Amino acid sequence: MKVSRVELHSADLVHLPVTEREREILALVAVGKTNGEIGTILAISARTVQKHLEHIFQKLGVESRTAAAVRVLGTLDAHDTAGPA
Repeated sequence: MKVSRVELHSADLVHLPVTEREREILALVAVGKTNGEIGTILAISARTVQKHLEHIFQKLGVESRTAAAVRVLGTLDAHDTAGPA
């Protein structure tokens, strides 16, 4: 079963090598939120969101938010096809 965009939560991303706050940001990026929208949701500045994204990109070995989102969704699909733990 694939995770829909509406169902994506930071808890779904625990297998990624990022912090809890970075998982929150990644989940919001993966559903198409802008830095400003993410900042409003998490009560932080858009600049802080950008700094978190820079760290996320480095940890995931990607260079853009689109690549990070693809990585998140791809790992979710791979995790789902592996079956229940």
